[in-house]
Amino acid sequence: VLPILAFPTNAQAVAYLAAFCLGTIAAMAAFSGGMGLLAQRCSLDSQKVYRGLMSTCAVAAIGVGCFWLTTSF
Repeated sequence: VLPILAFPTNAQAVAYLAAFCLGTIAAMAAFSGGMGLLAQRCSLDSQKVYRGLMSTCAVAAIGVGCFWLTTSF
C-alpha cells in the first residue's frame, strides 16, 4: 500500500516494487553465497574451525529469534 501512496502513478509504484524485490533477492543471494564460500573454506582448513563457525551462526540465529520474540509483545 505504501508505494501506491508514495508515487503519483501506478507504473512508478510497480517499478519501485519490482526494483525492491530484485534488490532484496540479489542481496540475499550475495550474502548466502558469501557465507557458503566462507563455510567451504573453513571446512577445508579445519573441521574444528568449521564447527566453530556453524556454532556461532546457530547461536546468533537463536539470539535474533529470542530478541524478536521478546520485543514483539
